[in-house]
Amino acid sequence: LYLYAKSIEDKNMQRTAASLLAHEMRAAKTYWHSTSDSSVYPEGFSQNKGVGMIWGDKVDYNTWFGAGVVYALGINMMPFTPLSEIYLDQKWMSEAYPVLHKGLQVGYTDDWSAVVYMAEAVVDAKKSWEHMKKIGHFDDGMSRSNAIWWIATRPPFNPHHPITLDFDSPEPYDPSSPHHAAGASRPGLVELHRTLIGLLLLVVLLVGVGLAIYTVLLPKLMREEGQGLLGQNPVSYDTSGTVNVF
Repeated sequence: LYLYAKSIEDKNMQRTAASLLAHEMRAAKTYWHSTSDSSVYPEGFSQNKGVGMIWGDKVDYNTWFGAGVVYALGINMMPFTPLSEIYLDQKWMSEAYPVLHKGLQVGYTDDWSAVVYMAEAVVDAKKSWEHMKKIGHFDDGMSRSNAIWWIATRPPFNPHHPITLDFDSPEPYDPSSPHHAAGASRPGLVELHRTLIGLLLLVVLLVGVGLAIYTVLLPKLMREEGQGLLGQNPVSYDTSGTVNVF
């Protein structure tokens, strides 16, 4: 939504998208992550550093397909995208990765080891790069190119300076200002967008009317036409079986 809003330079929509993302990210970090100084769960559970599943009235350190720390934490790290840089922040990963690394010693397939090594890149990209060279298979939805991109673009490790996204809208919001009106900077593009949507709705309406005529009115007209022809050309049968048309 934010990228779309930015493409049409709609500042109001950009702020809406940024706000939605901020709320979702805050909720994810609150209920899915635990650190030594921030956790909504009891101490015994918060030592896991994360949650596998959240139910209506409970949380589990497992998954529906298997138990273990790599499954529980790893499944909630995928996929690795640009937004993962905020979700998998250095402060949390500095505590979660040792737990992941210890769990990995139990033995997992390459597709799950790759997830752990991509998490390692947040705290030590050089070691992650070396570990990733040993991976021969990636899970569906992941790839070696994605892993290389993620590792190669990790910023220097500094958990005391959290990474944020620049949403390119520093000026305060003023609904009365024409500058902040939706699409004010590129009204032509916004109007074109609205026109295209209107045309699309018109096409859908015309198609619907056409289908109604074809399925309802046309058979009725054909029946009426057929009855009219029979009325103009009455047919009689004599005893010899001859058909007489008058």
